[in-house]
Amino acid sequence: HVLRVLRNDGGDQKKAALSKDEAADVFLNLPALAAFSRVLCAEVTQLYDTWSVRTLVGPKFIDFAPYLQVYAYYHQHYDAARRKLVALCERRKELRDLVAQLETGGRKLALNAYLIMPVQRLPRYVMLLKELYDATPSDHADRAPLAAAVELVRAVTKKVDESVDGGGGAGGAGGGD
Repeated sequence: HVLRVLRNDGGDQKKAALSKDEAADVFLNLPALAAFSRVLCAEVTQLYDTWSVRTLVGPKFIDFAPYLQVYAYYHQHYDAARRKLVALCERRKELRDLVAQLETGGRKLALNAYLIMPVQRLPRYVMLLKELYDATPSDHADRAPLAAAVELVRAVTKKVDESVDGGGGAGGAGGGD
């Protein structure tokens, strides 16, 4: 929603607070991340809706682990995007006012707090999977797949971290132990 407002999607582009190029520089590949998140959420929701003692969560995350690389681009460019937004807000009163209006319009967090969330997402998946693994009985069929999912998602998270400034810049997504 915020991206559409700042770009003035559907309206006069001359009145947009951000040009399409500026929006791409600030919001990076957020639309792709949102699409990926919606698909993963739908898959996990389906597991939840059909839950039984035989439900397996691990294989779902094993299947999705390679696609978590979609976070790498955002993670690599997050600091520059944040600096660009700050610089644009400093130069443009209308943008600064619009961001302030968006932030006070019923939102719980500032825009920057929302923009860091994709950087934090991968370690949260690791923590979620680790908690599921720890809570899963040792004789449950999902125990081994959950262990594999934890390691796969942790490996992707580490790879993404290492791709930023040669080893953990941009806030470092971390491994999530």
